[in-house]
Amino acid sequence: DLDFTKSDRTENIRRVAELACLLLKQVDVVIVATISPEEKQRQLAKDIIGTKFFRLIYLSTPLEVCSIRDPKGHYMRAHQGLIKRFTGISAPFDVPNYCDLELNTAKISLHACLKKILKEIFKT
Repeated sequence: DLDFTKSDRTENIRRVAELACLLLKQVDVVIVATISPEEKQRQLAKDIIGTKFFRLIYLSTPLEVCSIRDPKGHYMRAHQGLIKRFTGISAPFDVPNYCDLELNTAKISLHACLKKILKEIFKT
């Protein structure tokens, strides 16, 4: 029931964070992938989940690479104006002020990314 408006994106992040928080009570690790274009959305997720468990991993992959990899054609439709308020095309993306880990998947292999993510999650 959500679309690409700022308020709907924030609600999506809130829902995902609340679910992640519930799952953390049952399991040791929860990994969530979302598009969080604004700092306030990332902070909302961190506030809900808590600083003890929250790790922000920023995938800094260039827009051109994301477009090439897009299996659903969302980027193409957004470029054609068929999807409004699409992050990175017709809606802004604020680069995180801080992240625990930054990965550019255009330069780092999937295997190397996974190793870095696991190292970040399980560091002591």
